[in-house]
Amino acid sequence: MNILFLLLAFASLTSLIIGLIKPSAFKEIFKHKSTRKNLSIYFLAGMIIFFILAAISTGEVKQTPQYEVLDTIDLINGNKFAEILIPSFSKRTSRQELETVANKISTNMARTRASRFAS
Repeated sequence: MNILFLLLAFASLTSLIIGLIKPSAFKEIFKHKSTRKNLSIYFLAGMIIFFILAAISTGEVKQTPQYEVLDTIDLINGNKFAEILIPSFSKRTSRQELETVANKISTNMARTRASRFAS
């Protein structure tokens, strides 16, 4: 939907430019005087409204977490390679989600340390 509003805003911009160059091009559309002042008011207002509608209609962007390497396990002789990945969060991440990930990391770290000593 926002693409439609952006296209309409672009159409308003091109109409504004045409109206400033040759106002008589819009004489049939606007029955009253089609002066540069009236055309610029109409098309600027339309352009601003369509840009605002495009911004509103975009909605919330879902952010996929980027992962960072927390720890690596390298057992070259045993051919065991692993990386513990943690998502890097933005400022909008809730405290509960951060605590859940921290608990998962601590349990995974405990398992990997126990498996290192066991082998």
